[in-house]
Amino acid sequence: MGGGLIAGAGAAYLLLSGLPKTGSNADTALPHQQLLRAYNEQLPLMPEAVSYLRELSAEIVRRQKEDPTSLRVEKTLMLLSIFDGDLAKKMPASLPQGTEAVIRVSATDYKIMLNWTLCGTAAIYSPEMVDKVRATVSTIGCPYFGVWTPGAAGW
Repeated sequence: MGGGLIAGAGAAYLLLSGLPKTGSNADTALPHQQLLRAYNEQLPLMPEAVSYLRELSAEIVRRQKEDPTSLRVEKTLMLLSIFDGDLAKKMPASLPQGTEAVIRVSATDYKIMLNWTLCGTAAIYSPEMVDKVRATVSTIGCPYFGVWTPGAAGW
């Protein structure tokens, strides 16, 4: 739960860090206007992030069917760069700095998620993609969003 609080705080910080600083012309904008602007700036990145998640998902399903011995099966989430560095290198360069993919697979299930950098926008854009296991706090932002099989939803 502490990790969720930290991730949520990080998401809020990232979301708010792009907001105008004191002394700028826009420093009189109301908080909801600032949040809306941050959302609108991140919204164009969502289709690319979702496409990347779907690409990873398709690759995992392919391996589960054709080459299950190539899967590194663990009992916890791991960084995609540890799971498969080549897949991690396919992450779109346009995604915000600090974006990381995490993954957990079995012979039949998977959970693939991106971390907090776009999660606040994802929560509005596609709320079903927010990881309910790790998003236990009601705050701006969330720790992870992604794609998973029904069998991995509770991981």
